[in-house]
Amino acid sequence: MTTLINSESLSQKNKSFIQQLQDISNQFSELEKSNQMKAQLIAKWMEETPLDFFNELRDRQPIFAAPSFIIVTRYADVMEVFNNDEIFTIDIFKDKVLRDIGPFLLSMNNSPEYERQKSILRLAFPREDANNFHKIVVEESHKLLEKIAASETFDLVSQYARLLPALAIRRYLGLEEISPEKIVQWTRPLFRDVFANIPNDPQVKQEAAAAHDEAAPLIDNLIARRHEYLKKNPQQPAITVLDRLLTMQAIPATYMSDREISNCLLGFFMGTIDLTAIAIIKAVVDLLKRPTILAAAIEAAKQQSDEAIAAYVWEALRFNPPGTGLFRLCKQDYTLAGGTERETHIKAGTLIYSASLAAMHDPAHIDRPTEFRVGRPQQSYLFFESGIHTCFGKYFSLVQIPLAVKVLLPLGKLEIAGKMTKDRGFPESLPIKVVKSVK
Repeated sequence: MTTLINSESLSQKNKSFIQQLQDISNQFSELEKSNQMKAQLIAKWMEETPLDFFNELRDRQPIFAAPSFIIVTRYADVMEVFNNDEIFTIDIFKDKVLRDIGPFLLSMNNSPEYERQKSILRLAFPREDANNFHKIVVEESHKLLEKIAASETFDLVSQYARLLPALAIRRYLGLEEISPEKIVQWTRPLFRDVFANIPNDPQVKQEAAAAHDEAAPLIDNLIARRHEYLKKNPQQPAITVLDRLLTMQAIPATYMSDREISNCLLGFFMGTIDLTAIAIIKAVVDLLKRPTILAAAIEAAKQQSDEAIAAYVWEALRFNPPGTGLFRLCKQDYTLAGGTERETHIKAGTLIYSASLAAMHDPAHIDRPTEFRVGRPQQSYLFFESGIHTCFGKYFSLVQIPLAVKVLLPLGKLEIAGKMTKDRGFPESLPIKVVKSVK
């Protein structure tokens, strides 16, 4: 039976996080039991009070040895991990991506195959397409709001934040025949297994396998049918990602097999839906807790200023990001923060957690980090990682997330009307009350 931390220990608000961990060491001489209890407590803090926990680590033990991994909290050290992809690899996720999706960017470290696939996908996802994607997001968000506008309350998670990215991304990719409900249903088990199933829970693996087994054949079928359509209609403009990838098969240098294309499309769904939804939810929730700032954000939304509303959204997410950090696996012995008083020798095979949330509040790099300040330089925000695994869809997320908030805020006076429910850590529902303005 798993030993649990007693409630008195958990409620020691007068003690620092580090002191509470030290108390466990002092209380239990058996190392396995001590580490088990520390791990439970650290997991609780990372879920419930991550900013407070990481801030303390950054100030007192910036490279912190937890029982099963190392937590890195200084901005410079987080960036060193992100940018040194030859040492700090994605191998912890590689086998899961291969199992759940197939060979795809997220399963690859820096290699010729990685460069080949990424170069082809850049042609299929040109940055200048952001304007087209902007149009899609606006249209799909308004359609959703039309359905909920007459209600006094609506569910921010299920009726808006999860559906919007599914609708927008399927349309942009060229997979509109797949229902957004199906996309939402598939992507969470896939995402959970790849990125959140650190202990390799067999039930989570099974759920992901079931999602893949339903999704992949459907995408394969749509690709085959689109092939036939394009053969019969060779003058059809290639305006979706799928059509571009299929058209580029005619050129050896830009050829991707149907299997590769299918893997990529499913991988993009997996990597974007829940993260985008969580970002929308957290930005809205954070703004609703700041009445003065919320009023300014609403005014920016009413003025149709994409740039202004984006500044509020990214700053809100700096305090409450969709993810607090990322795991990496140290491939070979390495000295992190070399030449500083905190330099630490890390052995090959060590799991590293780069706490981007802590880095975004590091006073050594972020001016007055405790203040909510719009207009910070872009390097203040680490939502999209850095190095070769900078989020592939970054420029589309920069469009979609602020737009989703911009369209929503003028709906009326929004109030949180109940507790958020979660599905094993993922937002499941959050009722929002809409108080219409009286004209």
